[in-house]
Amino acid sequence: DMFMADRGSACCTELVHPTTGRTVLVAVVHPKTVFPGKQLPEGVAPNIYLSRFIAFEPQAPYTIIARSGMFCLGYPKPEEDDDPYHSNPMVHVKMQKLKFGVVPQECPRIHFVMGMVDKIDDPDKVLLSYGVSDCLSRIVEVDKKDIAQLLWNPQQIN
Repeated sequence: DMFMADRGSACCTELVHPTTGRTVLVAVVHPKTVFPGKQLPEGVAPNIYLSRFIAFEPQAPYTIIARSGMFCLGYPKPEEDDDPYHSNPMVHVKMQKLKFGVVPQECPRIHFVMGMVDKIDDPDKVLLSYGVSDCLSRIVEVDKKDIAQLLWNPQQIN
């Protein structure tokens, strides 16, 4: 297999299961490609970190009931850098893009979600804090409905 087992990253927010109506917990985990020396397909590098959401029962044994597909969180864009005196130099650095197979992706080879909290003034949103290539920190706001779609209806994502 190309990926090692999912590893923990950040926990948790609550979502309502779309079919059962029961409250479940959702966390972010990170699978990564295997170490060098293993057989990887051409164009797939070792130690690529991706993310996925998992939904699980809120009581022991915390059974996982859904997994999203894998995704990545990206670099800052130059238009985010509006203060030339306190700019983040990572905006201007050309980092190696993830190449998974033959198509380069607009994301780093390594990103790692470190925190997940409900947005204090909007209970329908979650804030994810993450690091990029062990060099910079970022925060992204995610709608809980988008997380639910990734978990239970991925074909409906626009």
